[in-house]
Amino acid sequence: MPCRFLALLILFAFSSSHPPAAQAQETQNTCTAQPPITSYRPIAADQKDPQHLQLERDFHTKGPLEIKICAGEVHIFPSQDQHLHLNISLRKAPGSSITVYIRQIESDDNKTIVYLAYPKDLSPSITLRIPSNAPLQSDIMLDTGNLGIRGDAIPGDRQIHVGVGHVTLYLRGDEYSELQTNVGIGNVHDHRQSGTSTHLGIATKQALRGKGDGKITANVGVGSIELRPEE
Repeated sequence: MPCRFLALLILFAFSSSHPPAAQAQETQNTCTAQPPITSYRPIAADQKDPQHLQLERDFHTKGPLEIKICAGEVHIFPSQDQHLHLNISLRKAPGSSITVYIRQIESDDNKTIVYLAYPKDLSPSITLRIPSNAPLQSDIMLDTGNLGIRGDAIPGDRQIHVGVGHVTLYLRGDEYSELQTNVGIGNVHDHRQSGTSTHLGIATKQALRGKGDGKITANVGVGSIELRPEE
C-alpha cells in the first residue's frame, strides 16, 4: 500500500466527516490516474509557459467549494476582486503541457471545483486567491505537501485535509466559532499568544472555541499543524 494512501487512511480514521477508505481511495485515484484527464478550457487571458501558469476565472458564491490537490506547496489567500486566481510554478517542465494536470476548474451556481493533479516530482508551487465576501461550505484536500491558508481567505465552514505534510493556519484573532485540529501521527503547535503545543504523538486532537462565524476543522494524517497570528 503506498505510504500516502496509508496516511490518508490514518487521517480519515480520526476525522468523522468522511468515510475513511472511500474518500482516501477517491483521492488516490485522482492523483494516480494515467494519462491525466483534464477538462481545462483555455481563455484568451490565460498566461502560460512550460513551467508557469496564471489563470483567472469567474467565481460563484452560492454553492460549496471543493479543492483537491495532489502535491505541492499550496497557499490560499483572499482575492482582491470577485474572481478566482490560480498561479502555478513548476521547478521543471513536464513532458506535456502544463495544463494537462488541471483535472477541473469550474464555478457555477451549484459548486466551485478546483482539482489539480501535478505530481510531487515537478515540485509544484500553487497559489489560489478566492473571493471572501460570502460564507462557503469548503472542503480542501492536499494529498502530500504543505498548505498555508489565511483564516479570512474562505469564510464559513472549512474542512481541511492533508494526507502527509504540514498545515499552517494564519488567524486574525478568534475568527471562527470553533477550531478543531486532528493529527494522526505528528504535532500541533499554537504560536499565538497563550497558545499551547503538543509534541510527537498519535491521535493528537484539540478543540478551541472562538468568537467568529464558521467552523474550521484541520486534519493531517502524518505531519503537523501550526496556528499563527496573521502576518
